[in-house]
Amino acid sequence: MTSRTCRLRKVQTCARTEEARYADGLVWVAFADSEAAHAGSQRPPECEPDFGLSRRTRYPDPVPEPTVANPPMSEQEQVRHGKRARLLDAGQQPYPIVVPRTHSAAQVHERWGHLQAGEETADVVSVAGRVVFLRNTGKLCFATLDDGFTAASSGTRLQVMLSLAELGPESLDAWKADVDLGDFVSVTGRVISSKRGELSVLGTTWTLASKALRPLPTLHKELGEETRVRQRYADRVVRPEARDMLRLRAAVTRSIRETLHEEGYLEVETPVLQLVHGGATARPFNTHLNAFDIDMTLRIALELYLKRAMVGGADRVYEIGRIFRNEGIDSSHSAEFTMLEAYQAWGDQFSIAAMTKRLIQNAADAALGTRVIDTPSGEIDLDGEWEWRPVYPTLSGLLGEDPRGIPNCLMPYILQVLVGRLAQLTVFGSDYATRDGMWPCPCTRVPLCDCATHTAPSPHHNNAGTPIRDYIHVDDVARGHLDALNWMNSALEAAASAGAPSPPICERFNFGTGNGVTVFELVAAMERASGKKVPLVVGPRRDGDLTTVYCDPAKAERVLGWKAKLSLDRMCEDAWRWQSNNPHGYETPGGK
Repeated sequence: MTSRTCRLRKVQTCARTEEARYADGLVWVAFADSEAAHAGSQRPPECEPDFGLSRRTRYPDPVPEPTVANPPMSEQEQVRHGKRARLLDAGQQPYPIVVPRTHSAAQVHERWGHLQAGEETADVVSVAGRVVFLRNTGKLCFATLDDGFTAASSGTRLQVMLSLAELGPESLDAWKADVDLGDFVSVTGRVISSKRGELSVLGTTWTLASKALRPLPTLHKELGEETRVRQRYADRVVRPEARDMLRLRAAVTRSIRETLHEEGYLEVETPVLQLVHGGATARPFNTHLNAFDIDMTLRIALELYLKRAMVGGADRVYEIGRIFRNEGIDSSHSAEFTMLEAYQAWGDQFSIAAMTKRLIQNAADAALGTRVIDTPSGEIDLDGEWEWRPVYPTLSGLLGEDPRGIPNCLMPYILQVLVGRLAQLTVFGSDYATRDGMWPCPCTRVPLCDCATHTAPSPHHNNAGTPIRDYIHVDDVARGHLDALNWMNSALEAAASAGAPSPPICERFNFGTGNGVTVFELVAAMERASGKKVPLVVGPRRDGDLTTVYCDPAKAERVLGWKAKLSLDRMCEDAWRWQSNNPHGYETPGGK
């Protein structure tokens, strides 16, 4: 029933009406307060009878899609259609249900591959496959059959020979007249080796297994990239590499499942249709659920429902599933693709990294049989050393900073000095017009010390100071992200409840304190948190350095109700607690 008020009418129906599925004779039919209430015996478009079995919404029958005319057939297609029609007129079946097949091509090669040129046997076999080569000349015809690829093989081809002496004129003429490249046939005969040493089946009977109505792609000419992408099946017919890719993918997928099963993970299937397409940033495909009269979207990630499984008490879960993103498409970027996502309780980045390593190694074993892989960039030994790359140092490295060198960011720079990884802190510039006042000596922390080793670069700059930056506790940042997600979800849910399309949400928020901190103020806070002095020297300012940089969080407070809560001292205390327990950062064995 819809949300609109409906009234019930008791009507007499016959056994042929659709409503008779629910009851005999008298039935209750619900009509909306609309023109349908006066439509006599016509089916109401909005509501459906409810007999306590279910409550479902009735919608009009779908409008049939317009008929699209088939493109004109090529000359080859016309010939093949004509052959099929002739076979049907003659009472022959171009697509029989069962055809003889006792051996695969691989089995024939394995058992009789030892035959020498011209050697014959009395062993009779029936083989079947797709005709990929055909030569019909005179009294002896040759064909090559491809019996397809399997998990263990990319496909095996076998030659068949059809002679006038073995088949008779009627059967041989039928072969020449009816069989084309791409057809599937079954041939029964003796296993021999031709005069040229080609293992063959000398046919005594043959049967058409499936008539191909479209011509086979040329085996000796590569398909264009667009054809390969649009017609994967055609690519696999002619290109062994395409077959191998499908086989490798199947082997990798199977290995992933087996590895995760061994690790104690449960495979779950989560909804593809979702009210909120969360878990990633992408444009979804929109659809409509008629049963509830609500708009839905195809999922863009697997994340949210997997996390709900964890909330329900699951220890380890994973899913290998299709996701859909309504964005750009090219030969390497599909609108739908398969994603693997896994979650583990009581784990961390190290445990998930170790599992990822096992997944890759086991997949290499299953798909390639080796862990030494040749790539365009060189040889990769999966049993070799796996370098650990922490997130932030790696990102810094991509921006031009050596992850093992001196950090560009002030906070980790100070922390590494405090734990002894670096000898001292270099403050770049002390001649900024900020509130630090005159330049202090690193020894005494007083302006213009007279010691022999430290002199001020500008001794009379009474207003000289260090650059100002905005520092924020990571907990405040995380809370800001949660507030933004909740705000977004509320907007989507409100639109869904109102029956409106999902609004486009693309907003930017600044998360910061809105109050800058000088270098010396941060150094002083870290000294208070650690109880240690930070050895430092002052160097000249760097090109491009800005005097003051901090954000304006007014929009975040106005829209999200978010505001930074944790102080500078609290931030330094928490940072020092972690760094002191992990002096070598994320590379610390058994880091906390």
